[in-house]
Amino acid sequence: MRQETFYKKFWSNSAPHPISDYQRDVIKDKDIKTDEWEEAPDGFTLERVIDYMHPSDAPIGPPMAHSKKSQQLQQYGEHGAMLKTVTQVEDVPMADCFLLEDRILVEPKGTSGGEEKVEVTVTAEFGIRFVKSTVWKRIIRKNAKGGIAKWLMGYSEFMKEKSSSF
Repeated sequence: MRQETFYKKFWSNSAPHPISDYQRDVIKDKDIKTDEWEEAPDGFTLERVIDYMHPSDAPIGPPMAHSKKSQQLQQYGEHGAMLKTVTQVEDVPMADCFLLEDRILVEPKGTSGGEEKVEVTVTAEFGIRFVKSTVWKRIIRKNAKGGIAKWLMGYSEFMKEKSSSF
């Protein structure tokens, strides 16, 4: 699949397999509202927000936590694209102490006849940024890293499954 096709199928405003489908069908998020991509002041970056209710397995707090993904998309022509996401969780104790950050990189891989890019490689990296001090840092880091790694691996499988349909 070409990079342009990847964008159209998964990340564009009219994507047939948007991130919200993964969130709703696999993660079981509810009340998902995805803003349209808007051009950032730099004229290069697209920005949007995904607002939703996320199932919480925290020992204290509600069963569904209000969450927000602030996303920035940068496309580098035929050289690749990067989707940066900062996730903020509300309604859960200590959730105001940190932000979850991830980056998904899409890069061309392989050619057909030396010209057309026919495949993409998708890689992801993630981290936790603490914005307030807390004695629970170690526990939060362990739980959050496990959760975001699981989310990204599941999203990878979702994209592979949906890629086979075109």
